[in-house]
Amino acid sequence: MIKTGIFATIEEATEIREAFNFPVMYLSGGLRMGENPRDVLHKIALSHGLPEIQGYYGLDEDNEFVKVD
Repeated sequence: MIKTGIFATIEEATEIREAFNFPVMYLSGGLRMGENPRDVLHKIALSHGLPEIQGYYGLDEDNEFVKVD
């Protein structure tokens, strides 16, 4: 895991954690209702000026964006 030195705000971290805790519903045909929580986190990371990467950014317990090496 590589720390980026970039942190989510308290509000952003709350939004991210709520997205991961939101119950997932699947519609017929396998379509997911609502936004993918990993996409929410990744979009917020990019809004802080982090570069696009293959895969997704993560968030550690200190609200720092991380990526897997």
